[in-house]
Amino acid sequence: MSIQLMSEAGTVGGPNEDFVAAEGTTVVVLDGVSTVPGNGSGCHHGTAWFAGELAGRVLEHAQAPEGGLDDVLYRALADVVGLHGDACDLSLPDPPAAALAVVRERQGRMEYLVLCDCTIVADIGGTVQRITDDRLSALDLPERRAVLEDPTRAAYAALLEAKRRRRNTPGGYWVAASEPAAAWAAVKGSFPVGDVRRIALMTDGVSCAVDRYRLMDWAGLLDTLEDEPAALVRRIRDAEQRAFRGARNSLTKLHDDATAAYWRIA
Repeated sequence: MSIQLMSEAGTVGGPNEDFVAAEGTTVVVLDGVSTVPGNGSGCHHGTAWFAGELAGRVLEHAQAPEGGLDDVLYRALADVVGLHGDACDLSLPDPPAAALAVVRERQGRMEYLVLCDCTIVADIGGTVQRITDDRLSALDLPERRAVLEDPTRAAYAALLEAKRRRRNTPGGYWVAASEPAAAWAAVKGSFPVGDVRRIALMTDGVSCAVDRYRLMDWAGLLDTLEDEPAALVRRIRDAEQRAFRGARNSLTKLHDDATAAYWRIA
């Protein structure tokens, strides 16, 4: 087995709110949720801190012999909530949060877990499968349609508020934040290890190469992650630049953080 990790901030020299790490036969990728100044995060640590601390706790708890990956995530989130301390008010609307994907090889199975919009792509006996949690993108939000029709700052603010109201609620979507019970809502499953040739975990700053910009298919993405990960990021940056130039406004950020882990099993 071999594992390759990559992560590039969206802005050269800027903060990277993604995180990727591996330990033993566990890999985790996190996509920190950027906060909007003045929206009441209640936390002085920040998103990058949250993503890094959560990754470390996930890897730590994943070494335990009992429990599934949802148990692992629950315990990891509980740990990080405890790390905030009295200086952070996690009851405010916008605490640090992250989407994440975890893969662990254990007892002859390749276990996986996804929460929010990270993506796992697995080559199972030559058939490529995509695994993600699309509950956020599937929400029927009139505020999302309003942004498409008239992308003003006020429309974006209304969309963010609509998403916040539905975060970590039944019928809404789930993300790792200040509520450990979100772990029970994650998408999870497993494959026999012997069936898995290769598997990749990625943030939407990488999966956009397929599901947004149509630069390649999922099998091609696996190939490029193995052979030319730096070239993949360059192609994504070019596509982001073209999309930004064609946008009706400049309220969205030019480049997203791009993070992935590629694991060749056999």
